Amino acid sequence: MQGNPAVLADLQTTVGRECSLAAQYKFSKTLLNHLGYKIPKLGKFGRCCHKYSQQALQHLLLLGGQPARLDMASPRDMGGVRDTFAGLLVMESALCAPSSGEYQQMAKRAWDLLDDDSRNKFEHWIKWHGHHVDWLEKQISVINDIGESNYKTELI
Repeated sequence: MQGNPAVLADLQTTVGRECSLAAQYKFSKTLLNHLGYKIPKLGKFGRCCHKYSQQALQHLLLLGGQPARLDMASPRDMGGVRDTFAGLLVMESALCAPSSGEYQQMAKRAWDLLDDDSRNKFEHWIKWHGHHVDWLEKQISVINDIGESNYKTELI
């Protein structure tokens, strides 16, 4: 099966974005654990992103694409818990924002190219990243309401 070059490029990009997010979640979880915050959701979200990268790579190969060097961002220290959640929120929103998210554009391109399987995959990833966005927004709201030190106490 031979995929459209634009869809193959989008899938290659997706592999890199998901790997970047998985690495950032793992890195952030480790740093926040060191600061005394035990937030298992970060590990879960990182594992989800790793799974999505594998799905994108498998679909890329199924469509006859050749994996290329990944365009990955290096994980970075985003600061305290609120700033970390805000940074992760920016990364997640860049992928799944309703009209401007990268995966939204990829899903539309797959739709325009009549590639329903790829469109379905992008829509699935949009949905699950939306869950991550919802959780991050809620945590930021809680921190804004009660403060970082009280948030840490609530986790214990």
